[in-house]
Amino acid sequence: MARVELLGTQSGPDLIADAQTQPADAETGQVPDPALQSSMLNFVFGAMVRVAHNLDVGVRFQPSAPLLGRVKYQFYGVSESDAKKGSFSVSGLGSAGLLIGSASSTAATTSTHAAASGNAMLYTFQGAVIGGYRLGERHLVSLAPFLALAGLSGTGATEGSGFRYGLSLGYQYQIESLFFRADATYALGSFNVPAGTRNAGGIFPGAVFGFRL
Repeated sequence: MARVELLGTQSGPDLIADAQTQPADAETGQVPDPALQSSMLNFVFGAMVRVAHNLDVGVRFQPSAPLLGRVKYQFYGVSESDAKKGSFSVSGLGSAGLLIGSASSTAATTSTHAAASGNAMLYTFQGAVIGGYRLGERHLVSLAPFLALAGLSGTGATEGSGFRYGLSLGYQYQIESLFFRADATYALGSFNVPAGTRNAGGIFPGAVFGFRL
């Protein structure tokens, strides 16, 4: 069985835009860390192929971003193709990617960007536990806590490293082999640059259209 993400979009914190200053807390007077701006939606493409019982491997591509390798293992429940109304499943998903860019390139993770002013390297890792419940023959909802790490070097003032963690809520509608999926991700985290710490949290939407083989 294979799952092809034919066309998708994803937003996330923008590493190259100027961070937005935050107002001081009215009660304590403390000023929060500047926040990374949210990027516009970016196209993504991907595929997952079943290689063994409950084990899928695949890739996800986003223009000017690391090619992500992905591994998914289903710990509990039946596969998506065999699931019926009321079915519940639990899976683990891990992904990793590396991008080395030239002076004129633009680097980005699945959900973040960074413009490279010289030779640049970007890495990203993410792990998630996905719980899915089938509401009906065509309706599937999911909840996925996750942890993501990223690092960027060779870009001067924007280079640094950081992490994010949070929760993704997803809804999928399918007709025969076609599916449409929408996600909303709530994330907390920070990205450390030479000038200080940047808040990398926020709410980030995404969507994908594809088919199953």
